Amino acid sequence: MMDIIFLFLELTFPLIPSLMINTGEIVLAILSLGYHRPRQNENLNESEEYDSLITIERPSFWVGIIFWVCIGIYLKFYLSGN
Repeated sequence: MMDIIFLFLELTFPLIPSLMINTGEIVLAILSLGYHRPRQNENLNESEEYDSLITIERPSFWVGIIFWVCIGIYLKFYLSGN
């Protein structure tokens, strides 16, 4: 049973940064803050460490995190009825 849980976590954790980036890009596009999606250069062979630093430096990543945190706070306090 624990193996299934850890397998699920191992498969979902790599998807979280892309979910945050995509959500942030959608929010920034809806708000029309002049944000343009950066172009992906397919020819670069970068290490995974450098890719993770690029992810943290992107403003859409942080906007996505703030968006999901706000949704979580809303669901916790306003829809719980407490």
